[in-house]
Amino acid sequence: RPNPAPEQAPDHSESHVDMGGYNPILGLSYGEIAARSRSMHRSQGFGSLPSRGARYAYFKLLAGSPAAEDPFDGIDTTWARYPGGAEIGREVAAIIERFAPAHPERSVPALFALRDRIDQLPGAKSDPLLRDKRADVDRLIQGCLGLFVETTTPGAEAIAGQSVTVDTAAIRRTATAVLWRGQPLPPDQTVTTAAEGPAPQRLTQPYWLVAEESPGMFHVPPALADEIGRPTSPPAITRENTFSVDGHDLTIATVVEHVVAQPDRGEVRTPLQIVPPVSLHFVQPVALLRPGATAEVLIRVTPNAASASGTLRLKVEAASSPLSAAGSGGDAASTWTIRPAERTFNLSGPETFRFALTAPGEPRIGRISAEAAVDGRSCTTDRILIRYPHIPNELLQPQAEVRALSLDLKVTARRVGYVGGAGDSIADSLFLMGCEVVVLRPADLTADNLRGLDAVVLGIRAFNVHPELAAHFDALLAYVHGGGTVVALYNTPNQLGTHRLGPYPLTLDRDLPAHRITNEASPMTFLAPDSPVLNTPNRIAVSDFEGWVQERGLNFPATWDPRYQTILSSHDPGEGPQTSGLLVARYGQGWYVYTGLSFFRQLPAGVPGAYRLFANLISLGSH
Repeated sequence: RPNPAPEQAPDHSESHVDMGGYNPILGLSYGEIAARSRSMHRSQGFGSLPSRGARYAYFKLLAGSPAAEDPFDGIDTTWARYPGGAEIGREVAAIIERFAPAHPERSVPALFALRDRIDQLPGAKSDPLLRDKRADVDRLIQGCLGLFVETTTPGAEAIAGQSVTVDTAAIRRTATAVLWRGQPLPPDQTVTTAAEGPAPQRLTQPYWLVAEESPGMFHVPPALADEIGRPTSPPAITRENTFSVDGHDLTIATVVEHVVAQPDRGEVRTPLQIVPPVSLHFVQPVALLRPGATAEVLIRVTPNAASASGTLRLKVEAASSPLSAAGSGGDAASTWTIRPAERTFNLSGPETFRFALTAPGEPRIGRISAEAAVDGRSCTTDRILIRYPHIPNELLQPQAEVRALSLDLKVTARRVGYVGGAGDSIADSLFLMGCEVVVLRPADLTADNLRGLDAVVLGIRAFNVHPELAAHFDALLAYVHGGGTVVALYNTPNQLGTHRLGPYPLTLDRDLPAHRITNEASPMTFLAPDSPVLNTPNRIAVSDFEGWVQERGLNFPATWDPRYQTILSSHDPGEGPQTSGLLVARYGQGWYVYTGLSFFRQLPAGVPGAYRLFANLISLGSH
């Protein structure tokens, strides 16, 4: 907490540490550094002002002896903790003392000697800290030699198993002699070598996403267990380059990268990505059909080389559990059909293929997967590129599959307006429900534009991402007063820009964890069982809250006017009831709904009960 430290602690059970110290080398306080770090978390809008001066963290003693001055009292963090390490500590101090910034190469002999001494310590090859320190010394030697090494490839991607060409370039920029591949490396001249070989078979994919996950848990295959703890998977291809300096070997590992110049960013380096011959992508997030109905399933096939030929198949199988919310159980694998059985393709660019999916005659859940055969290789993965300017690009290649729902869904709202939120895909889900979706900007919220709409949906954090929405809110409320329906999804209190989130007062609290339900299986209690929200046009049961993903909801209102009716109650284990996850109010002749239930997660995931409940919300005014 940021208040000043006490002149004298009342007892030894609590100690404090100044977290806001000033670093003269960086010219910043740690409060300023922390604010920069927090402000870089741009996807969450956490920009903050820096703090300067003393800020204290307080520690309460639970067990053991109290610290006299520092929480690390009694813990040896020096080289002396290793047998024979005290001398290394003295050598490190001497190298730092003698370092000449204008001639860093003069430190190279002492650094090699330091590396040799580290290698002689017991456990040098097995102790993680010693391995890290040795690697640090190698990096220091490379830097002091002015030695630059890179391995590049002409393309950003390579097809798994196919040939890829890589070029390794090296240059030294100090006077110290360096040998590479047995030959002297001339000063200030780049030397390049080329090599060619097959790309790995393993596709680029974070190791924790290679296997199918279960709720709350990623599963890493045994073959990749050594990667657990890494921030991401190892590079697809690395090269070890060994240099000789005055009889000492220096091995520098390089990552095979694609290097380009971008006008707005300059040099951009991307590790080589390994991809299949073709990538597969289902156009719809969910296949939603009435029992016994037939609908098109669209899948886009994209070649990852100049061309690709092969065959494409889809298959559908029953999910692990039946759709208990709307029908009886049983093995439904044979009740889903897809036609045709196979399509052939010869591609020079992306192409979309159509298949006819027929649902079983009763409510069921299924899973549709895709497989393309190209030159004897089975291709089954989608392609998702996460690209933001403040983080490295991340390529995800999950299995190409979607959920199929045979669902007796009733929707009386036919024409629905949608104001986009912070990246949600609610509009796609409304389309799947059979609605005509009218995309609106805040400036479009006029009486003329709203006339004829059965409902308007405000996407997640709409008030946060559209500050101008507040100026057009009166027109939206007038639409409700005249008989319209508005369903507003959650907002956050940060950078809200308005206190009016509905026709009657409701407030959000900055203590966000206190107003969310993170357990997706938390039991639901119906507070208003006779409300049309739970009865029309779909009768909602407790079973409609089975199979939800990740959470029940978030950012529930902290206070609300009693004219809002609370519909549901739930809570995380060990916590009190949360009753504001779904607030519904009559306003004039219409309905206003404010909800923190995570429909933005449930609908794209194909959760049947979420579709049924959301259909009731948008249909409130169109019975």
